[in-house]
Amino acid sequence: MKKKIMIALLLFGLIFQTKIVKAASGSLSVSSRNVIVGNSFTVSVYVNQAAAWQVHVTSSGPVSGCTIDLADATADAMNTSKSFQATCTATGTGTINISLSGDVTGAEDGNAVGLYGSATVTVSNPAPPPTPDPTPSPSPSPTPSPTPAPSYSPTPSNNNNNNRNDNIQSPVTAGEEKSSNTNIREISVESFELKKDDDVNYSLTVNHIVEEISIKASAEDEKSSVKGAAKVKLKEGDNKFEIVVTAENGDTKTYYVNVKRKENEYPISEIDDALKEKDKIVSIIIKDEDKITKDILDKIKKSKKQVSFKKVDDEKNDIYTWTIDGNKLGQLVEFSPKIGFEFKRKDKFDTKAGFRTGKYIELSSMKIPKSTLKINVKNTFKDGEKVNVYYYDEDKNEIVLVKDNIIVKDNEAEFSVTKGKNYFITRATIDKTSKNYFKPIAIIESVALVVLGILLFKKNSSKNESKYESKFKSDNSSKKDKKIEIVE
Repeated sequence: MKKKIMIALLLFGLIFQTKIVKAASGSLSVSSRNVIVGNSFTVSVYVNQAAAWQVHVTSSGPVSGCTIDLADATADAMNTSKSFQATCTATGTGTINISLSGDVTGAEDGNAVGLYGSATVTVSNPAPPPTPDPTPSPSPSPTPSPTPAPSYSPTPSNNNNNNRNDNIQSPVTAGEEKSSNTNIREISVESFELKKDDDVNYSLTVNHIVEEISIKASAEDEKSSVKGAAKVKLKEGDNKFEIVVTAENGDTKTYYVNVKRKENEYPISEIDDALKEKDKIVSIIIKDEDKITKDILDKIKKSKKQVSFKKVDDEKNDIYTWTIDGNKLGQLVEFSPKIGFEFKRKDKFDTKAGFRTGKYIELSSMKIPKSTLKINVKNTFKDGEKVNVYYYDEDKNEIVLVKDNIIVKDNEAEFSVTKGKNYFITRATIDKTSKNYFKPIAIIESVALVVLGILLFKKNSSKNESKYESKFKSDNSSKKDKKIEIVE
């Protein structure tokens, strides 16, 4: 019997010592369900018994500032209770809808519990001030009977009485004062979020693809009129539109919608928007670290557009431009569009080319899609000049012509990228079969008038030439770089 009692007591103790676990939860509340236009109220979110939380509060209707968007957790991974608030301002009459979403996670089981909740707030105009009672009209004094006038003179009393009667005025009821309210209730742009900069200025930035917008506006006072809200065309750059509110009494107030339409140039991260342009050729501004990925090339191929990838300087002058035609793309390979303007083996190339004047171009990637390249040559050549483009084939130790008689236009020289990594733009014509352009006769001609100098120079140059040929053979036997591969 005692044993049974002991077992019962033990079970009883275990039951009452079991920890009661409360699940994590959250709730939403507002400080007022009815507010006046222009007044503020508070929305609060309460998180209970949670070690981590994601809280999102959104709102719709005539309201501003009514959002909460945060995620956090306790430092010790233990449960806690917290509250979060946001101040909301009613901007017009109507109904404000507030929604709660997210989740909370308790420390005990680590399971996320969804947060759900909603609230509505009704916004109305302030009550009009009470109309004062009209001032009671004074009762007119009874008109005294006229005193008979003597026959020998005019009756002054009649004149006095008539004057007194004329001076008795009927009561006048003051007319209702007209409204002077020029406040705007709401300004919006259809399909876009308009930013309020101050009391009268609103701003918006749109991509170049947006050619027109629809401005909507309403006055705070029903007796006021609004002018300027309409569908409007956008020019590239800055656009300014006026919205004029005219009060019942004729007072006016002007509000401004400032819209910036971006130029027809996009960062590489906005390639999708760029390809939606109506133009067949679109421009992308690139940075040194940008990569043209297979995904980007696939989108260009499907769009069948020509895309120019431009590297510009701080003053937005083009440094170089890659142009890729979606109609001509074959195999897709990722590549870096970065270009350098110095060869790693410049000394070897100069020796081979005969120390010509020109512009060096070195590509970064070994595999590139079929494309054309424009290079800014402003500081080297003038518009209208004819130049030739060569690439250096290090495997064969040859300089190969890519294109000749290219006319420099708008400070740029354009050519198709072929098989080389190192390119050279020059006025000169380079013979690829020549092994050494740095001939002693070029120096002999410069001192042709000095006979003794010519003889001494020939003697010295013969020694130098043998050393030069030896060095050239040594360079030819050095390790060769791989050629670039153009993917068709």
